[in-house]
Amino acid sequence: MRRFPGFGLNIAGFSPIMYSMLTNRHALVTPKRRALAAWTVFLAVLLALLASLTPDAAAPARASHRPASITVVIDDNYPPYIFRAEDGRIQGLLPDAWELWSQKTGVKAEVIATDWDKAQQIMRQGGADVIDTIFYNDQRAKLYDFTKPYATLEVPVFHHESVSGITGVESLKGFEVGAKAGDASLAILARAGIAAVREYPSYEALILAAGRGEVKVFTVDKPPALYYLAKYNLSGQFRYAFTLYTGEFHRAVHKGRDDLLALVEGGFAAFTPQEREALDRKWLGTPLTDPRMWRMAAIALGVAAALVLALACFNLALRRRVRAKTAELARLVEELARSEERWQFALEGSDDGVWDWNVINDKVYFSSRWKSQLGYADHEVGDSFDDWRTRVHRDDLDLALEHVREHMEGKRPVISMELRMACRDGSYRWILSRGKVMARTPEGKPLRVLGTHADITARKQAEEALRKALAFNEAILEHSPVGIQVFEPDTGACVLSNRRAAQILGLPPGCTPPPGFGQVGAWDKEDARALAERVMAGEGPLSLDVRPPRPGGRPAVASCTFARVGLADGAFLLVITADVTERARMQEMMIQSEKMLSVGGLAAGMAHEINNPLASMLQSIQVVLRRMEGRGQADEQAARQAGCTLGSVRGYLEAREIPLLLRGAREAGARASAIVADMLDFARRSGAGKEPVSLADILDRALAHCAAECGQTGRCDFARIEILRQYEPGMPPVPCVAGQIEQVAVNVLRNAAQALNDPNRTQEPARIVVSVCSEGGMARIEIQDNGPGMDELQRRKAFDPFFSTKAPGKGTGLGLAVCYFIVTANHSGSIEVESPPGGGARFVIRLPFSISREHSP
Repeated sequence: MRRFPGFGLNIAGFSPIMYSMLTNRHALVTPKRRALAAWTVFLAVLLALLASLTPDAAAPARASHRPASITVVIDDNYPPYIFRAEDGRIQGLLPDAWELWSQKTGVKAEVIATDWDKAQQIMRQGGADVIDTIFYNDQRAKLYDFTKPYATLEVPVFHHESVSGITGVESLKGFEVGAKAGDASLAILARAGIAAVREYPSYEALILAAGRGEVKVFTVDKPPALYYLAKYNLSGQFRYAFTLYTGEFHRAVHKGRDDLLALVEGGFAAFTPQEREALDRKWLGTPLTDPRMWRMAAIALGVAAALVLALACFNLALRRRVRAKTAELARLVEELARSEERWQFALEGSDDGVWDWNVINDKVYFSSRWKSQLGYADHEVGDSFDDWRTRVHRDDLDLALEHVREHMEGKRPVISMELRMACRDGSYRWILSRGKVMARTPEGKPLRVLGTHADITARKQAEEALRKALAFNEAILEHSPVGIQVFEPDTGACVLSNRRAAQILGLPPGCTPPPGFGQVGAWDKEDARALAERVMAGEGPLSLDVRPPRPGGRPAVASCTFARVGLADGAFLLVITADVTERARMQEMMIQSEKMLSVGGLAAGMAHEINNPLASMLQSIQVVLRRMEGRGQADEQAARQAGCTLGSVRGYLEAREIPLLLRGAREAGARASAIVADMLDFARRSGAGKEPVSLADILDRALAHCAAECGQTGRCDFARIEILRQYEPGMPPVPCVAGQIEQVAVNVLRNAAQALNDPNRTQEPARIVVSVCSEGGMARIEIQDNGPGMDELQRRKAFDPFFSTKAPGKGTGLGLAVCYFIVTANHSGSIEVESPPGGGARFVIRLPFSISREHSP
């Protein structure tokens, strides 16, 4: 154990001459010479003391601002430094030292003595300014700034005399070891793997518990251990086993309190040697020495005085130069220590491992943290470059070596790479390795490379999870059957849009950024903005049906649902768009079918009621016309009986245009009869007689029929129309009633030819494209012209009975209605018309390849 620093004075020995002058009674020394020698010794001692004192040590600690008092927390159970008397009063070397410190500094030191664990809690919670009797370790260094050590202490392990074999820390395993709560020995035992530790509040309580037999093995600092073992007469029952470690007493202040640390150290430095010796003698005792040692000390003092006198002049001159150099060196050392402290603190705070590669001998220092990151103990990793290289994942090794080589060649400023490294359990962890060449030869060759290892496995796992989540969300957006758009409500900017939204709404694909809310053309004619404002105000979700543009002018219907999405950083407008064209078409077909069924029933009844009187009327008109011609004898005889000639009667009738009127009535009746026949055909529903036939053959016959019909009636010039046939080769036959499908084709082709029969047409040459192909289990017939087309109202009413765009008298309005009924009711197919503005009309007919049960014969 080292005594309290400065509490004794080391004095050099005297020279033999001085010794003989003071001790040899038979020497020829006169009283005057003896007195001279004594004065010489006194002056030498005085000079030695003055030379050993520096201005900083001799002067009390000074500070520009000193507190009126400070609180010092300290262990109350550490004799002889501090302990409690029988009446509970605190006593010992340290209380007296702090009282003297208060006198030297003028600052009141309020000492709180308590259990060591509680003392540390008070300091950590800010209840004290200074903590005394504290050992230094790395964990505490993060919290406190320490003074220089003032006492070196052994921390032994003791065991009961009944226990043997306690030779080292490894031999403690299996024993319950007693220790003081909060003691530095707890961390030492934990690092050694000693888990069975019983903690006591004080050393005294621990010694008493050992005396009661609660623990057989314990660790206590040597001074209090010897004190309490002797006090309670237990010295004969316990044995000194080994020294667990050696620690040093420090005083410490909170991190960053440099002013307080300087005040504490300055106050203790102001103690005189006599004051230190008095404290030391009071509490540590005076060693039993031989009086002859004082004579030897006097001899040594004389020798020292002679040497001091001889070297005084040289020492004074040298001191000035050394003092200046020492001050500069101390400043540099302090800066280096602080820099080292900050670097160490930064590394420990960042939890990084450190590696230091000596390129010359290929030796690498790997820190304990570097090894523990990979699950290794200190002794399980070597010190060569291969110990790093063999643990790098093979897929990362080539790139890692290339990074190192390029940096060492000066092509990279630093080494910075992410790589996987093998752990002790066979798994891999992601490591961020950074480093830099710290020293090179004059030729530029690297000598030393220093770097760090940071475990970034958690970050890489988070990045991978985020990447998968983003990929999952992108996949949902990409393959969603509905369009998804998110708009910023204030600016209308689109912050999210998927490909399906562009397809449904007819937006340009792949635009960056996507079109804003006001740029969606499908919403221009709709009150979409007002609907969006209502939704953002709290209504909704609300829906809106729009008709977006499609390539080729094909009709389309989209249902847009507007909803408000509230997020942490604000609200957004969500628009879900679904293509409901097929649903709208099916609804339209259902409505049309209901119309056709209603009209069919009406037509069947009306046809029977009208057909008989209409036939009688036509027959009567025909008889009147024949009798007016007067070709029979009965006609001439009737004229003579009336007193006139047949010629005069005929002349009168012709003058009054009676024949013309009758022929007009006959033509009107014929048209009415044709309407009735069409209505009967319309009302008739039959699937009988369906046979597999070639649609190409049916369309060819329909084209030939239209060409012949137009040539005979002169209603249109079919010959000047270009006919393009696009028949899919190998098309299977379709079960149908060939005459009915031919009737449908003729009706559509006739309408197309009449639409193209415009003498004022100045566009491209008239053309009809007839195509047949298979499509999703159905046969598709498409007849398209490049005529004027239809507007939306005409397109929607095209299959309504009695709806016609022709001039009065030129159409019954039942042709397309009959076609619709034949295709849908008799053949379970579909017929629809598409008409882009100014782009002609396109009729699409779909027929199944198999006969449904409902219409099978």
